[in-house]
Amino acid sequence: MNYKLEEGLSVKKNIVSVAETEVSGCIYSLEQLPLHEAIHDIRKRLKKLRALARLFRDEMGEEEFKNINIFYRDLGRDLAPIRDLTAHLETIEAIKARYGDHIYASFFNSLNKEILKQRDELEKELKQKTSFQNIFLNN
Repeated sequence: MNYKLEEGLSVKKNIVSVAETEVSGCIYSLEQLPLHEAIHDIRKRLKKLRALARLFRDEMGEEEFKNINIFYRDLGRDLAPIRDLTAHLETIEAIKARYGDHIYASFFNSLNKEILKQRDELEKELKQKTSFQNIFLNN
């Protein structure tokens, strides 16, 4: 996605506007997508927020940059295990699609079940741990 900075707005207001777009996108993903899909989208948006902070590091000051960078970095790290398990499932599906004629149909069943179980447990823990909408709305 391309961002357009408004000519009449200050640098700070432009940064805030772009950041609000990404945070709103995170909330939208949480409301509209299955959690594992939302997490993938949110992690991409967190990377964009960190990149935005790096671009305007001098304007926001080193202390503010560090706070923003650490907050979004840590949030992304909290989400990484669920995304990793989803990527494993996607990889298994790709292998089955490509080599399905050469492997037993049930070859990956137990692995698939175990990954799904782990991902479901992590999602449950994540939902119990915190309300992501509150994180995005309050920071």
